Amino acid sequence: MKCVFAVVSIVLLISCAGVPSVFGQDDEPANGGRDPSGNEMEEWEIRFSDGSNNRYHAQLNASYPTGLLDFEPIQPLESSSGGYSGGEPRQAILTASAARNLLDRVRRMAADTENHALARMMGTGQFRLTDSTGEKRFTLKAGPALQELVAFLTALLSPPKNE
Repeated sequence: MKCVFAVVSIVLLISCAGVPSVFGQDDEPANGGRDPSGNEMEEWEIRFSDGSNNRYHAQLNASYPTGLLDFEPIQPLESSSGGYSGGEPRQAILTASAARNLLDRVRRMAADTENHALARMMGTGQFRLTDSTGEKRFTLKAGPALQELVAFLTALLSPPKNE
């Protein structure tokens, strides 16, 4: 019973603590779906599986007007090796600049068809971008663009460093 109570207490504590902190960026929250000029921001959603099949979900919409990033790591039983773990699930609220940066990066990747793979293979990144222009699905070849995106997302999901 102690274990169940401890888990329930932690869940309640986390629930009462409010929304997750902004990690990895030092500017304003995405401002309730408005850009710094007060203009309404476009709603969008990005679903991305990295080269190891860890899953990322980012969105900015009426339900999450500040912009939200979720990380769902692959677990050993799901991995092709049977032993790889992507770590622990994490979540971060996106700032306005992080949200714009992420959307711009993924749009550039979607437009860079030279860097698209014809099929999903180990090491490639799989994307689904939904925005005002519709839905785009594509697979990005392994390489610098994919590595830079994973590094950017990892920084957003990392806790702030104590100085």
